[in-house]
Amino acid sequence: MSKPAPTIPEGLDLVTASDGIIIRQVWLTWKIAPLALFAIVWDTFLFFWYSQVLSRPNPPFMAVFFPIGHIAVGIGLSYYVLAALVNKTDIVISGSGVRVTTGPAPWIGNKEVRIEEITDVVVRERSGNRGSTNYTVMYADHSRREKKLVASLSESDQAEFVAQTIRDSLGLGDKDA
Repeated sequence: MSKPAPTIPEGLDLVTASDGIIIRQVWLTWKIAPLALFAIVWDTFLFFWYSQVLSRPNPPFMAVFFPIGHIAVGIGLSYYVLAALVNKTDIVISGSGVRVTTGPAPWIGNKEVRIEEITDVVVRERSGNRGSTNYTVMYADHSRREKKLVASLSESDQAEFVAQTIRDSLGLGDKDA
């Protein structure tokens, strides 16, 4: 008797492709709205700060260079918000291995692992700032070293679904994650 297919958690889609299956995570959620609003306020403040400071004939050195760190934060925050509007992460599981790609906006974490390199797949819980928790899907290689495959999944059921789908597709058996 075969076991039933696991249900697909909210925030993930399962797509059948010619070379395997794709687990797709779209980044755009309602959680991005407050962050987008904050980025707009942050960037607007910096714009007006610099327009006032640089409109003076001899702007004070500290008034020009002190906010440089704030500009870096604004750029990073704005890029993250824009990436969240358009990006998706695809986990492609095929006969040759597992490929993780994020785009169309460039992002870290793209990876390709051949099937011969994967001996197990596990989920690790990571605690972040202010009590936040995210989940990372790791794979074990032949030397039993864990390596990151998919990072920053916000829900445990998403991570467990990804890990179980990879295990099932690659014939690794049912493991406790």
